[in-house]
Amino acid sequence: MKLSHTLIVVVFLGGFVGCTATTPMLGPSPPHPSEVSSIRVVPITPAEGAPYDISDRVASIVSSYAFSEQGWTPSKGRVLAPLYRLDFIKGPKTVAVYWLGTNSHPPEFPCYSLCSGWWVGSSTAAGALDSTRYKGLTSSTYLYLLRDLERP
Repeated sequence: MKLSHTLIVVVFLGGFVGCTATTPMLGPSPPHPSEVSSIRVVPITPAEGAPYDISDRVASIVSSYAFSEQGWTPSKGRVLAPLYRLDFIKGPKTVAVYWLGTNSHPPEFPCYSLCSGWWVGSSTAAGALDSTRYKGLTSSTYLYLLRDLERP
């Protein structure tokens, strides 16, 4: 009986480490909250609804850990499928573009459904998804971010 408990703990810890083990790298430098007057949330598919703008929660969103330089991971060929494009806007100008998706941890060993799949990606200079890196979001980060990104 004791061996089976030990085995369960080892499998759980292996899954946990597999979900959290990353090779950290720096991400893009986010704009200062004063450089962003609104955020346009653009669903990638029409099933997610029409684009909308947020202007009352900008500082909270821009200063979120989700967009900080720390905690980014090389994608190592993983295909990232974004659900939303987030345009950080100041007046008529887009100052930064980020992408938000849910498939950063595939539903396979060791993660299955134990790991948060929400992620943020940055953009290339042309505004396309930079598929070389992403930031997997912890529950505490993505729950607040999704709340702040809700349609007004």
